[in-house]
Amino acid sequence: MISCSKDKFTTVPQIEFKSVNTTVLGSQQIITFTLSLTDKEGDVAGAKLYIQKVAPSYCPASGFIDTTNVLPSDLPTSASLQADILVSYSNGGNNPGYSDIAPECNENDTCYFRFVLTDKAGHVSDTLNSPTIVIIK
Repeated sequence: MISCSKDKFTTVPQIEFKSVNTTVLGSQQIITFTLSLTDKEGDVAGAKLYIQKVAPSYCPASGFIDTTNVLPSDLPTSASLQADILVSYSNGGNNPGYSDIAPECNENDTCYFRFVLTDKAGHVSDTLNSPTIVIIK
């Protein structure tokens, strides 16, 4: 029997969804997504993570696209790099240091998040989707 498997360390960065601390986000709570990252060359210093909140069709104002540097730009290059990425947001603006993702309409948001990573060489990971998240108004 012959089988194929995707190599864990590839030139194109690989991101995988590991966990989310909640799928129902109450007012003033913080949501944290944990993603796993692998990269063969380890050229992810200063890599960009693109995050999209895909909002319900009845409230497109709740959606957004965010970009963040996931690793410090002075991180040394290390072959076969493996790391976890934490991405956090707040449902409400009373949590300093967190971006607010509260619903923009008068209803709860039932949404999901998309993640894409671009390394220093311009290689782009596959798109990763979170589970469905309910953000309480």
